[in-house]
Parts: sequence; C-alpha cells; structure tokens
Amino acid sequence: MGLLGWLTVGLSAVWLATEVNISVRKDARERSEDRDRLSLVIMRATTVVSIVFAVLAELAPAVVGGTGRISGLSPLLGYFGCLVMVAGLVIRLMAIATLSNQFTVHVAIVEDHKIIDKGLYGVIRHPSYLGSLVTFAGLGLALENWLSLLVLLALPAAATIYRISVEEKVLLDHFSAAYRDYMQRTKRLIPGIL
Repeated sequence: MGLLGWLTVGLSAVWLATEVNISVRKDARERSEDRDRLSLVIMRATTVVSIVFAVLAELAPAVVGGTGRISGLSPLLGYFGCLVMVAGLVIRLMAIATLSNQFTVHVAIVEDHKIIDKGLYGVIRHPSYLGSLVTFAGLGLALENWLSLLVLLALPAAATIYRISVEEKVLLDHFSAAYRDYMQRTKRLIPGIL
C-alpha cells in the first residue's frame, strides 16, 4: 500500500474515531425514540453497508467484477479525495461545535432548545449532515473507484434526506413559525441551491 492508501486509511480512522467519540458522548443524553423514527439506525446501517461495499470494491475487485476503477486521474484524484475528506470532517466538527449542548445523536429537543442561526447555520440548516456527505464523497474519490463513489454518495444521501425530514418535522412542531421563518432564510444542505 502506497502513500495514498495509508493517507486514506489514516483519514478514515480519524473519521471513525471522531464519530464513535461523538456517539458515545452524546448517546447518553435524553432521547426520544418515537421522534427519531429509526433515522439513526438507518443512517448507521447505510454507513456500514456503503463503507463495506467501498472497501470490497477497492480490496477485492473479484467480488464486484473488477469494474469501477478510475485510473486516468490516479493518484491526483485520490489525493483530492483526501482533501475533500478533511473538508467534510472540518465542516461536521464546526457544525457540532456551534450547536454545542444542543447537538444530539438522536432526534430530540433538549432543555432550553433554541434555533441556532450563526456560523454555518446562518446559511444552511444541516451543516453537520453536509460535512458527513462531503466526507463520504471524499472517501469515494480517494478510493478512485466510481462504484464506491456512487454507493458512498447514494446510500448515505438517501438516509440523510430521511433523517432531515424527521428532524425538521420535530423542529417545526416545537418552534412552529420561528422555524418556518428560519427555513425560508436558509437552504437544507447547499447554500443557495438545496
């Protein structure tokens, strides 16, 4: 395994350690299972499935027929993917830090919950999810395999869209017109677009 491989593995390990740390620290908080509507389970399951597929596509080409390898842009595409992974991790951690004690792993309203509209939240409503999706995209690019990239984009994006719909319903129920106003001032994931 060359430098790009070690860099990809190292960044993936940092990403995993960060997510495990967040889950362990925040999972102990009060949760609302009916409000979550299995969105956390779905997000975790799609994460595992997409990463396992991506690794299999990279390490065992016979399993997926040996197709999908992007060789024309190698290794520049891989290094670019690593930069994208770092950007995604930074976006996610900044978003979580901005929410501070209001960040929860489960969809829940915490005590003294407020609408946060500073930092990244002044432009988009779900920068934490954007950071995750950017990290998935970076991993797909780093693996230099279009099948891996497709799976790492499609499955987590579908789970994230479901999670956002669950979360926004809870926030609308709790904040009513104030959250509706916030929704009109911001986009879900991509400033000015989506």
